[in-house]
Amino acid sequence: MARKYRARKLKYKDGFLKLVPSEKIQGGKFPAAWLIESCGLKGNQIGGAKISEEHCNFIVNADVGRATSDEVLEVIKLCKQKVREKFHINLKEEIVAFLF
Repeated sequence: MARKYRARKLKYKDGFLKLVPSEKIQGGKFPAAWLIESCGLKGNQIGGAKISEEHCNFIVNADVGRATSDEVLEVIKLCKQKVREKFHINLKEEIVAFLF
């Protein structure tokens, strides 16, 4: 069954317009997992750190405990970069990284 999506136009400072399904907008916010998946990043892997196949908001250790913190940070950086390029939205981490 084909599903109809109502779309909302979003205007950014630079005049960039994107269509985003209105049911994906919750309280003026977009689910990060939807944005990441829409960029085709589901399952992408850097070293042992991988964007989860089940939920794009999770980074999993795909190599049985061998992912380094640098690899995890690179995956986060990749997600933020691709979402920024496609949607002109800056993702913010909900985690705090302690770098030594």
